[in-house]
Amino acid sequence: MDIEVKEFAQRRGISERRVLQLIESGNLRARKLSSQWLIDAAELSKPSNISRPMSSKMSKAFLDLLSNSEMPANLDPAEKIRLRKRLKILKEDPEPALLLKSWLRKRAEVHSYSINIADLARLGLDAGVIPSGVSDSRSGLTANNFFEGYARKRNIESIEKRHLLVPSEKPNVILRIVDEELPRPIPYGYVLVDLADHYEVRDRAQVLSLLQKL
Repeated sequence: MDIEVKEFAQRRGISERRVLQLIESGNLRARKLSSQWLIDAAELSKPSNISRPMSSKMSKAFLDLLSNSEMPANLDPAEKIRLRKRLKILKEDPEPALLLKSWLRKRAEVHSYSINIADLARLGLDAGVIPSGVSDSRSGLTANNFFEGYARKRNIESIEKRHLLVPSEKPNVILRIVDEELPRPIPYGYVLVDLADHYEVRDRAQVLSLLQKL
C-alpha cells in the first residue's frame, strides 16, 4: 500500500519538504505517479531516524507533556501548540515507539556497561542512579538480567567505580547521562521513551499500550 507525502509527513511529524528531500536522497522508498510521489507504507515501520530530533529545550518539554506535567514557562504559545500536535500524532501512529526514538534520540548521552548479574539489584538501589524503562515497575515489564536508568554527569565516575561497571558493546546496563538532577521515581515520560529505544516487539507494543492510557 502507498501513502501520499502529506500523510507520511503528518505521521512522522516532519515537513512535506523534508519528506521530499528524503525521497530525493534515496533514504525513502517511493514511486512517482504523474506529478505525485507515493511512498511505500512499509517505510513507516522502519526503525530508522527519518524524523529530525527535537532540540534539548523541546525534548524536555515533550517529556513533561508525556508525564502529565506542566510544560516549562519559557515556552511560547506556538511551541506549546506544536508539542500538543506532536503528542496527537504520536498517539495516532501505529508504531509510536519508532517515532519517539527518532524525536528524542538526543535527550541524553548513553553509556553501555557490563556487570555481574548478581550486582544488578544493588546498582538499582544506588542513590545516584534512577531506574527507568524496563527497570521501572510502571513499564509493566520485567528484565532481571538487564538494568537501565539515569545518572548525573558529575556522579558517573564514582558510580562506575562503586559498581565496577565495564564499558561493553554487549551491555546488560544502560545509563543515560544528564546534567540536571531528576526526581525519583523518574517522570513517566522518561519510562515511555526509554522503552521506545528497545528493538524487542514486546517493548514497542508496550509503548503503544501505555500511550493509550495517557
